[in-house]
Amino acid sequence: MKNLSSVLNIILLVAVIVLFVLHFSDKKPSADQGAAEPVSVSDSVQRIPQDGQLRVAFVNMDVLLDNYKLYNELQSAMTSRQTQMEGQFEREATAFQQEYQQFMEKVERGGFLTQQSAEYAQNEIVKKQENLQQLEATLSSTLVKEQDDMTKRILDSIDNVIGQFNSQAHYDFIISNSLGGVLLFGDDSFNITDQVLSTLNQRYEASTTAQD
Repeated sequence: MKNLSSVLNIILLVAVIVLFVLHFSDKKPSADQGAAEPVSVSDSVQRIPQDGQLRVAFVNMDVLLDNYKLYNELQSAMTSRQTQMEGQFEREATAFQQEYQQFMEKVERGGFLTQQSAEYAQNEIVKKQENLQQLEATLSSTLVKEQDDMTKRILDSIDNVIGQFNSQAHYDFIISNSLGGVLLFGDDSFNITDQVLSTLNQRYEASTTAQD
């Protein structure tokens, strides 16, 4: 029961995207740069733009998730699902506890007429205990699976919108930022959270309207 509670009480947060690297510039050197000696670079080292500056933007993931309607809807559904599972397990655990208590009281007062009947009742208690443990494992794994599916759906939707956004913005890097993340400072002029969030919510509202 404690193991289930420790899993079910995990706050339903979506993992923060550490780094989006999208649509690197594919510019070639101009003719007047031909005098420079060619330098061989590995495929893992990206080209620096001709102006010598990288175009970088960042998304505040805390703000994005707090205001993303799809995320809030799925999180609410996961919270309800968690409550449902906890209730199911608690009912089963309470029923087992009561039955176990009745068995022990019957043993103490000598209520079993034969040794065989006592052993049979004991075996039934053991089976129900094993079933309760199996239920705990099943509920825990189901919740983890549903949480993973939710996380993937959210990240896929964000990644898709970031890709479409950058097909016009042409940033070299779009970095994810969150409280306690790797980005210690970012000029607000490079903060594209509002643009991305607006597109995400517009797409979500359009999809719900189409379903209706």
